[in-house]
Amino acid sequence: MRRTILSLTAALTIAAGAMALGMPASSAQTTATYPGTCNVTTSSVDAGSHNIASTFTITLAPTCVFDPGATVTVFVNGQSVGTKTASSSGTVSVQITVTSSTQLSIDDPILVNSQCGANTVVATGPSSVAGSTVTHSASFTVNCPAAAGAATKGTVAFTGDNIARWSAAALVLVAAGFGLVVFSRRRRATPGTSAPA
Repeated sequence: MRRTILSLTAALTIAAGAMALGMPASSAQTTATYPGTCNVTTSSVDAGSHNIASTFTITLAPTCVFDPGATVTVFVNGQSVGTKTASSSGTVSVQITVTSSTQLSIDDPILVNSQCGANTVVATGPSSVAGSTVTHSASFTVNCPAAAGAATKGTVAFTGDNIARWSAAALVLVAAGFGLVVFSRRRRATPGTSAPA
């Protein structure tokens, strides 16, 4: 009986060894490999609200980061502001000053158009982890005083001094009153008599 158990154990050991020899050297070689490990090529973030004359920095950090040291193109409100070099963490930063309700200064020397309300910064560059080019955008709001907001829409702010309208109404009333006085005097005058002095 003991000899039978030893024979079975030896047979199982030999079978297990044979199976191990028949397997591929690395199971990783049987799976397909892809160029990147991240599949998000477009991402965005809200960069908050900012007042006129304020300066702030937006860090553009896409979900699938830019390649460190890569050249990244940047646009603000559709206008090119040049390129930036991605940092070691795969991001780029843009400093923005809201100089007026209609103008932004980007990294100090570049002036671009802005507007009261929504504005956008967009960065595009290569990403090895995505295996392609990625785009990251940041939207921010420019807060404008009510009068500045009205001026950008092509309207004049209402100040409460609508003198022309009230003056015209008063002139019409004076003319109507004068007309009534003349009409009543003529009506009282009868033919052959003179109007009272």
